[in-house]
This record gives sequence, structure tokens and C-alpha cells, in this order.
Amino acid sequence: AVLPFGLPQNRKSSWYPNRHLHYCPRKMSAATEQQTEKRLIHIGAIINMEKKMKYRIIIAVAAAMSTVAPAFAETVYTANEGGHSISVFSIPSTEPAISIPVSVMPHNVDTEPVAGLVLITGMEMETDEAHHDEGAGLLVIFNRKDMNEGPVSKIEVGKHPAHVIADKEGKYAYVTLSGEDAVSVVDLAQGKVVARIATGRFPHGLRMSPDGKEIYVANMNDGTVSVISVEERKEVARI
Repeated sequence: AVLPFGLPQNRKSSWYPNRHLHYCPRKMSAATEQQTEKRLIHIGAIINMEKKMKYRIIIAVAAAMSTVAPAFAETVYTANEGGHSISVFSIPSTEPAISIPVSVMPHNVDTEPVAGLVLITGMEMETDEAHHDEGAGLLVIFNRKDMNEGPVSKIEVGKHPAHVIADKEGKYAYVTLSGEDAVSVVDLAQGKVVARIATGRFPHGLRMSPDGKEIYVANMNDGTVSVISVEERKEVARI
């Protein structure tokens, strides 16, 4: 099945769905998870299996590594980087996606399952021609239940924000800053950056270990992975 993404009526060009998806799965069997991953591949999800690590780093799809609140079951969020919007749809439904406009050029989207937040990273843009090196780097936060009401907060995080993840407790979000070679630590309750952690060159994708103690950051420009201690808030190894 092909899941339709609606083209905004007032846009004739410069719209494309970003390759980064976030899938909020229910707890599922290995066979069901495998079938779901195959479906997502067909709609453009990119799954990166890192065999050298003793867990799977999934760049585009959040794997069912822990129990997620039932309200998040089977919902997919996509960042439409050229369309200034987020698409929200359910699987296996083939209904058209709901398009939520955002004030940034959204690069990545993730969810925080405790408070029901949707986290979006991107650059604040005034024109379609602008790109990542201009404007403010923002973390835009929506309430999942009221996304049509607009964002609940916007937090400046640094230069060229790429990907975002949240911890399982819903206290902190972590944003890679490709323009600063760092990861911003955002206190979600206070709505501000409380720390910056140095990484390798041009950090991009990141994932947290299943036990929540480490974060692994892919550094694109030097071919390394930074290992960050969540407790110490510093890089403890570079692979």
C-alpha cells in the first residue's frame, strides 16, 4: 500500500518528505516488528543496523526496545523539510496524512512518551531558499493531543540542529548540533538548554542505549561515533 502525503495547495515546488520518520510502536513480537519495518521501508524509512554494537541503532524508525504508552501505538510522524510541516498518520491505515504546519524547516521529529510531546528540530526560515546555515536553530515542541493548536514552546538550541531524542523519563531532550560539533541537553520542564556536550565533527543521528546510560552520536565528517555518558554529560569514548 502507498500512504498518500498531501501536497499543500499553495505550494508548487520545494516540497518533499524528509527521509527521517519517527514510528511510535506498541510492544510487538519479532515477527510483527519485522513486518512493520518492511512496510516502513516501502514508504522511505531508512533503517541502519549496526552489527558491531551490541544493540541496534535505528536512524529513522524507533524500534520497540521498551514498552511505550498505548496512546502512541501505531502513529508515524514525518518531517517534511521542504514543506515546513509535519505529517501524522497511522498504520496500517491508508487514510491521507494530517499535515501540521511548523515555523521551521523541520529536519527531524521524535516523541517524548511520558508527557505526550512531539519534538521537532529545524532552522527558522523566512524563505524557501534559505537553508541550514541561516536563521535560529530551534527545538519546537507540540502536545501530541493538541497539535492543531500550535507549539507549546520553541527553544533555541544552537547552530544547525539535526536530530533529537528524549530520555524515557521525559525530563531531557538531546539535540545534535551539526554547526557546533556538540549535543545540546534541553531541560523540558524549564524549556531551556542546560548543557552542551562536545562530540566529533558534524554530529547528526543519535540514539540512547536501552538502559538509558549512554548516547551514541554519529559524526558525519570524521567517520566516528561519540559515546556520551548521560550521567556525566560528557563524551567518554570515540569509536
